[in-house]
Amino acid sequence: MDKIELDEEQLMIIEEYCNDNMKKLKKLCNPIIVRIGGISERDHDDIYSLAQFLLYKCVRKYDKNNSNGASFNTFLVADAISFAA
Repeated sequence: MDKIELDEEQLMIIEEYCNDNMKKLKKLCNPIIVRIGGISERDHDDIYSLAQFLLYKCVRKYDKNNSNGASFNTFLVADAISFAA
């Protein structure tokens, strides 16, 4: 597997969402979990692991100069919702 480098800005975004026990990432996930009807307590770790993977993918493909002017958070939420659908 090739080593993938992230730039300083990408690392800062990941840190922002994963700091404090993934507080910001969980805040994004929990309403989606409720929207799909909830999950068992034991499945939360799996969902949060998937959310970390999605965060990483979004950080890599996000273009801050996108034509819609979408913030990273908007981009991530839209991707998370389409992933959950």
